[in-house]
Amino acid sequence: GHCVNVDTSQECRDKGYEATLHLLCPKKIVSPLVMKVLVVPSDLMPTLFYTHYFRGATVGRGLFTVDTYTAGHVRWFAHDREGFFGAFASTFVKLAGFGVLTGEEGEIRKRCDVVNH
Repeated sequence: GHCVNVDTSQECRDKGYEATLHLLCPKKIVSPLVMKVLVVPSDLMPTLFYTHYFRGATVGRGLFTVDTYTAGHVRWFAHDREGFFGAFASTFVKLAGFGVLTGEEGEIRKRCDVVNH
């Protein structure tokens, strides 16, 4: 995840992981270029697609907040590899049906949680 999207105020985060995030993520983004370039790994092996992120998130080593809505899914994906890949495949097929906007019709968000204006 990009530092601008990382919740560094989680109370239940692993203290060592939290210290790493504070070292990697600046307190203040001084340049939009820095915001685009600075990426924090959310996984021990980011080049592999597997469920380790969810196992880490269950013990406070996740980039994003695990709340009461997502906690059940995080625990499920952490312990059920086949369940995760089944849910991922199903969701991927659904998302593929939406159609991707390209060119002038689409946009790359500057912040994941806010539509560009």
